[in-house]
Amino acid sequence: HNSGSKSAGATGSNPSSPAYDPYHAAKDVDIGLFYERKGDLPAAADRYKEAIQLKPDYARPRELLAELYEKQRNDAEALRYYREYLKVLPSAADAKKVQERIDKLSKKTGNTAQEPDTKKP
Repeated sequence: HNSGSKSAGATGSNPSSPAYDPYHAAKDVDIGLFYERKGDLPAAADRYKEAIQLKPDYARPRELLAELYEKQRNDAEALRYYREYLKVLPSAADAKKVQERIDKLSKKTGNTAQEPDTKKP
């Protein structure tokens, strides 16, 4: 019988959405940063996305993803993650700087709509 052995594989073993796991989310960010320093941006992006799945209210990987996509000149994705970052952490110390990035990217992509899901009363 399987009594929660660690060898069962921590990633991808659960087809449903992963359980809230702040510890592994932080580890994913660390591993993502390592990949990014090595220049493996797709692997870094995967780790940041996994961190968001494990901890949906985690702002840091969203900012890292936004910066990574900006480096790759994928302005639409960069914009998406910068906006998510401010949504999750509106009181961020760098909120003003991030808002400036959003404004700049919005002008560049022509995507000036704030959020598609904003409903006016």
